[in-house]
Order: sequence, then C-alpha cells, then structure tokens
Amino acid sequence: MSKSLKNFITIRQALQQNTARQIRFCFLRHKYNAPMDYGDNTMDHAITTEKLFVEFFHNVKANLRRFASLTSQEQKWEDEEYLLQGDVATCKIRVDESLRDDFDTPTALAALADLVKATNIYIESKAKKGGVTNSLVLRNSAVYITKIFKVFGLVSSISDGEIGFDAGANASDANGASKEEILEPILDALMTFRSNVRNMARNQNIKGVLDQCDTFRDDSLPPLGIRLEDKSAAGGVQQSVWKLDNPETLMKERQLKEQEKIRKQEEKEARSREEKEQELKNSIPPIEFMKSLLLEDGVTPKYKSETFDDEGIPTHFYNGEELSKNDKKRAVKEFKSQKTKFDKWYAKQKHVVNEAGVEQMQESATVGAEKVGESPTIEKQKTNRKESPAVKCVKAFFASSPLSGISYSEQNSFLDDKT
Repeated sequence: MSKSLKNFITIRQALQQNTARQIRFCFLRHKYNAPMDYGDNTMDHAITTEKLFVEFFHNVKANLRRFASLTSQEQKWEDEEYLLQGDVATCKIRVDESLRDDFDTPTALAALADLVKATNIYIESKAKKGGVTNSLVLRNSAVYITKIFKVFGLVSSISDGEIGFDAGANASDANGASKEEILEPILDALMTFRSNVRNMARNQNIKGVLDQCDTFRDDSLPPLGIRLEDKSAAGGVQQSVWKLDNPETLMKERQLKEQEKIRKQEEKEARSREEKEQELKNSIPPIEFMKSLLLEDGVTPKYKSETFDDEGIPTHFYNGEELSKNDKKRAVKEFKSQKTKFDKWYAKQKHVVNEAGVEQMQESATVGAEKVGESPTIEKQKTNRKESPAVKCVKAFFASSPLSGISYSEQNSFLDDKT
C-alpha cells in the first residue's frame, strides 16, 4: 500500500467498512515491525478473531448469571476446574513471554485464543453432564483476557475486575436517563409479545405461539441490543440464553440472514424453472425436436423439414446442402440423445396415467363381464374401456400433451399395454 501508487485507504474510509476494534485486532494480529497486507482477506481474519472473543465473553456472562445464586460450597473443584485453572496460569506465562519478546502481539493473541477454547470446552463438558460451572475459575479466565485487552487498547471503559468489551455508545445513556426511559422499549416489546401470545393461545393456535416466539427473538430484541439464543441442555430440555450486544451488529446479522434466505429461495425457484424447462424439452418427440432446431439467429430452421428419412434423421440442411458424413453422425447423436430423454419422460407419463385411472378400466371391464356371466375378453375390455370416464381422461391427456402428435394406433397400443 503506497500513497504514490494511489492504492491507500484513509482511517476514515476504513472505519466506514469496519469498526475500530476490528481494525485494532487486525494490527494486533501482525507484528509492528513486519509488513502487513491490508485487504478483505486480512480483515476477515480480524473479524473472525473478534467474534471468537465476543462469543466467549457472552457465554461466560451467561453462565455466571445462571449460577449466580449458588454458594461457593455448591461449586466444587474437580479435575476439570483444576485443569482450566492450569490453562489460565499457562496462558499468563505465554502472554508475558511473548510481550517481552519484542512485543510479539500475534503470539499473545494466539495464547489468549487457546485459553478461550479451553474455557469453551469446560463449559460444554459441564452442560453435557448437567453439572454446575465453577464461577471462580470462569471469572479468572475472563478477567485476565479483559485485562490484557485493556492493555492492547481493545477495552477502555471497563473497570478492574469486570469482564468483556465495552457495552457500546448507548451505554452512556443510562447516566442521564430515568429508569422508565431505559426500560420503556424493552417493556413495550414484552407487552406486544405477551398480547400476541395470549391471542394465539386463546385460539389454541400452537404454531402461532411458536411463530410469535421466533418473531420476538428475531425481530423485537435485536433493535434493543439483546441477543436471544436457544440451547439444548441435559435431558433434551431446551433453554434460552440472553446476551447484550451492539444493536447495529445484531441488525446487520439479521439483514445478512434475510439476504441469505432470499438467495436460497431464488436459487430454489431457479432450479425449479430449469427443471420445468428441461421437462418440457424432454417431452418433445425426437423427430419434432430435430425439426425444431434453429440456427444461431434463432429463426432459421437448421434442417430442411422435407428431407428427413424414415428413421427421422435429416439428410439436408435448410439451404438444401446435403449433410456430410460427420454432420450426419452429429445429427444421429442428437436424435438418439433426445430419444433417450423422451423415452424416459414418456415412461413417466404412462405411470402417471396408470395411477389416474387405467387400473379402474380393468375393474370396469371385469365387473361388466361378471354381470352377464361371461369372461372379460380383450375385445369387450376395449369396448367398455372406450366408454368409461377413465378412457376419456387418458384421451384428454394425449390431446393436451406434447404426445398429441402421436398416432391414434400408438395411443391404442399404449392403452392395450395397460389392459
């Protein structure tokens, strides 16, 4: 990046694309005296690193709130707690050594990330067993990471002993705002949710109640800076955890989810259209397909319609020129390819027609023969079939489908196969 080459970016422009904390993470991931390639790939790694620590602080806070009422006697120290406390001590040594080694911030961040992974493993292990996490060892881990981040300039307004990143710009509103003003948007969201759930419950609409729960989680809480996550606990019981985050971050995540949902729906519709178009192409008999082939102008037929042989293979181009040996091979290949597709499509339609009523024709012919005490001969089956509603259904199918070009004898042959 060089100003003389005009491939530089100002800090103001960088802050329009990423937050100050993400940019700081980007710098911390590289040594101060080593070259750094600033770009989308580099910032993606920084954003991933930030997300790792943000989720870590959220999970620790959620666990501390969940077991806040337990006394120290109820929170036992077992092998897992001693192991995590050992990881905290090891992390402190690694961070100290890396910062003494020419302020090696990338290695220090890697040590902190390893401590995060160890803590997450501890939390997940306790959750699977249905056990209680030890608040002291969890807090020790989170407090130390917060302390180092304060040294790095990633945290500014957090007091000693507190954990996590700054709450954001909106946190200062509480200094001059009343309790009612602070709680008003949250209480409004809760009242709306409660009213909607009550109405759904009165109508015994269980699906509506679940939909309202999802709407409350996805639409009502993110603008308030609240993230609600559903988690599975021991015994298959589902529990919810709330986390505080920047409203802009939550709304951006919601927007990305909506865009992804729209993209998947568009892809699904596009695949459906392609399948229908392909199905329509497959329904064209091979002879008609060869006659419908056009040149690049999209208007002029590729082959002359009067020059097809008995097998349906063209012998001359549109201008009367006879096909060469190689051209004829290509035409035969096109014909066979379409014939294979058409045969598969045709077999599928025969199966559909069979389910629509051809089996009923067999029953009608048999019942009619039993009434007069005769065996149902093939000829009488044909007679009864032609007068039955099922036969009319089959004929209507042939008339309205691309098979309308098939001769009457071929249609009868199709019906004879089913009777």
